[in-house]
Amino acid sequence: PEHLVMPDLRGLTLDEASGRLDGLPVTVSDIRSEADRRLPFGEILRQTPAFGTRIPGGSAVALVVNNPETGLVMPAKSLTALTWIPVDVPEGFSNRHLRVVTDVFGLDLDYINTYVKPGKNINLLIPGGIKTKIRIFIDHRLVAVKTIDPWNSDTTSESWTGHFYTGDYLWE
Repeated sequence: PEHLVMPDLRGLTLDEASGRLDGLPVTVSDIRSEADRRLPFGEILRQTPAFGTRIPGGSAVALVVNNPETGLVMPAKSLTALTWIPVDVPEGFSNRHLRVVTDVFGLDLDYINTYVKPGKNINLLIPGGIKTKIRIFIDHRLVAVKTIDPWNSDTTSESWTGHFYTGDYLWE
């Protein structure tokens, strides 16, 4: 069997750690949270097997991630998951200004900021493994806010990623 030396994942975000493990013959089996207010949230605090350990291919890797709440469990599939959110732009006579702002790690990023044809359906793909707050604006009016939290399965299940309406109906 193929052996490898376990890379150092401490101090990386889950996304960075997932990238570092991508292509290696290992699987992430367990992701747990622990609170350490001295370090940035989202940073990996510990890993098993430890950095530098020689491990056989196919080994399972467990991660402990810094989070405000201790004792939470994140499904390993969240690392590679994408959340699909369809946005229906309301009908009208002229193009609508659509702005989607994502808040990741307290940093607002414009996901979309453009004019679109009325009645058009826009599909958003939001990466998993990162707590993300999504704000949808149509014609400079906030029409919906939603938080995707990989530590909370209620916000990553298919039950709420169904159809996302803006305009007359707010996303529930």
